[in-house]
Amino acid sequence: MREPRGKWGTWKGVEFPDRSLDDSEVVPTVRSPSSARAEFPTPDIAPAARELLTGPVQQDFAALLEFLERQTELDSVRVARLEVTRFFDPEDGSTELVVTEHVLLAQEEVLKYWDHVGEALEGWIVKLPQERLAGVNAIAIHVVSAT
Repeated sequence: MREPRGKWGTWKGVEFPDRSLDDSEVVPTVRSPSSARAEFPTPDIAPAARELLTGPVQQDFAALLEFLERQTELDSVRVARLEVTRFFDPEDGSTELVVTEHVLLAQEEVLKYWDHVGEALEGWIVKLPQERLAGVNAIAIHVVSAT
């Protein structure tokens, strides 16, 4: 896992800046047109979600992005975009980050892909130290078809 820099940290050389954003501004997707394979997109992070990127959640968010990138490479799945939003559950008062992965798969293939990612994710989580579980449990993953 990469060491965080600044308040928000970095991932793949893109720094998550410590500044206010309006609701229409997102972190740009960085793509390399000369690469042989599609690049894993930089996440578009909603301003409300940025507030949650602190402490263990920030570190585990970066680790989760690396995990998702590896998984898409292993499964040969292209990701059109990543969105990160904030979800508040009024029933229990909990708040979490939601990472929505828009994949270039037909709708019927998305569930198969998610099943595979879910299994791999559970295997990854059980290997984490106990103190890391709070950060990981504050992040949800949602996979949808971008087609």
